[in-house]
Amino acid sequence: KKESPKKPKEVRSEFLQQLNAEQKQAFLGIRDSKAEQRIHLLFGITGSGKTEVYLHLMNEVLQSEDASIIFLVPEIS
Repeated sequence: KKESPKKPKEVRSEFLQQLNAEQKQAFLGIRDSKAEQRIHLLFGITGSGKTEVYLHLMNEVLQSEDASIIFLVPEIS
């Protein structure tokens, strides 16, 4: 069985948007507590940018060797 070459893992930068001040504060707070393995809940109205914070966090995690992510998205009809 051949091993496939490892591809770099990242969220493609063209899909990431600049975070606003509140999003940046949430991003930094969650990122900086990563070693403590704390649970976080982002609360906001639809369209407030929660998913963008999640995308930036996923990109940060994927920079580590052997990292993986499962991102569950609710069905919206």
